[in-house]
Amino acid sequence: MDIAYQNLVAEALFCKKYSQLSIATASKRPLRVGFWPKCLHSWQKLANFALQMSITAYIVLLIALLAVEALYMRFARAIGAVSACQQRDSHHRPTVIGGGIVFYVAAVVAVLMAAQVNWWLFGGLTALAAISFADDLRPQSVLLRLAVQAAAVGAVLHAAGCSLWWLVPALAFVNACNFMDGINGLAAGYNLLLMLTLLAVQHVLGQEYNPLTICTLAACMVFAFFNFRRRPRCFAGDVGSITAAAIALYLLATLLAADGSLRFVAFVAVYGVDTALTIVHRLLLRRPIWRAHRMHLYQLLSNEVGLPHLLTTSIYVGVQLLINAGALLIAPTYGYAYLAAVIATLSVVYILLIRRYFPLHHLPD
Repeated sequence: MDIAYQNLVAEALFCKKYSQLSIATASKRPLRVGFWPKCLHSWQKLANFALQMSITAYIVLLIALLAVEALYMRFARAIGAVSACQQRDSHHRPTVIGGGIVFYVAAVVAVLMAAQVNWWLFGGLTALAAISFADDLRPQSVLLRLAVQAAAVGAVLHAAGCSLWWLVPALAFVNACNFMDGINGLAAGYNLLLMLTLLAVQHVLGQEYNPLTICTLAACMVFAFFNFRRRPRCFAGDVGSITAAAIALYLLATLLAADGSLRFVAFVAVYGVDTALTIVHRLLLRRPIWRAHRMHLYQLLSNEVGLPHLLTTSIYVGVQLLINAGALLIAPTYGYAYLAAVIATLSVVYILLIRRYFPLHHLPD
């Protein structure tokens, strides 16, 4: 970053009396809620600076990703990559699968255009995208998928500078994101919010905007154009949901490695609580957790209760938006307490809604 940009960041974070601080010093000072109204003008100047420097590149990237998605949809129909409607599905007509491949394309652009290519990240994302796309076209064995996922997720963690002791939770996170991709717009909206939140965190910490975050944000916008609608043109497929999850894992792991705390886990709390408690629920009912089902809360709300898919998606994204806003304002001081309160509140809401609506669920599995 040049000096002018550094001054803008410091001014945006800590107002004029802190504007002479270096980025390294500024990033270590906790923010207080009272600073936000005072710094609005500086934030606006920083946003305008970033837009002036990058808007052309963003437009070119968006157009390129739109073209990639449109070409893929034609290719998918030609090779028969179209989902058949099954009893446990939440859609009712054949739809192209694998549209989430745009996440992988965006990530490759970001990784390969970096000043120093992160080959561990590139290899991990490529391996995940390959096995996931193969599984979209023809189901692969569980052991093969787990083996490839473990190696690839390990590479992503290594790229982020995290210990491999986090491999099991990381694998669980990646597959949880895949489980949550079951209704129109949810993967697109949730990942879009996550990327915007990560950009906000990078701004607050005085970091340069990560090109991977920006490219993934563009991919989210493109995929949302085709998927966030009552009759979606395509689904993400495993290649989309798992690749997007791996990108999110890398970005979150990078923050965790630098910050040393788990407070950023709040950014994916809605996904985490729904997935974890659904697994517990299935174990209590003595049902296999690896078998396809329709017992997630979002599925019950959309299918048994009858809420429109986009309304359910908006509820999930809206709740996560409130959590993220609270995390940005409160968590720097009360990080672990805030995370615990979020998880406890979401768990109580989940249990109450499941107790009320699960009796409507009659599909065998």
